[in-house]
Amino acid sequence: MGATIEIYDLQGNVVGATRWVAQQKGDAPHRPYIWQPDEEIGSGIYLVRAKVGERTTTKKIVFLR
Repeated sequence: MGATIEIYDLQGNVVGATRWVAQQKGDAPHRPYIWQPDEEIGSGIYLVRAKVGERTTTKKIVFLR
């Protein structure tokens, strides 16, 4: 099982992403993910989508530069 985190702007463009793959059965993705956007990414509202196995959740965040 693996996990992915993707960050989208409101136009649907991916502006950040990471993927974690289990090294052995039973490994769980408990690592923190700190988004450090490029300088061209401005303040605004972004969507964070996290998927672990078959479960997916999406949350809205506000990023202030």
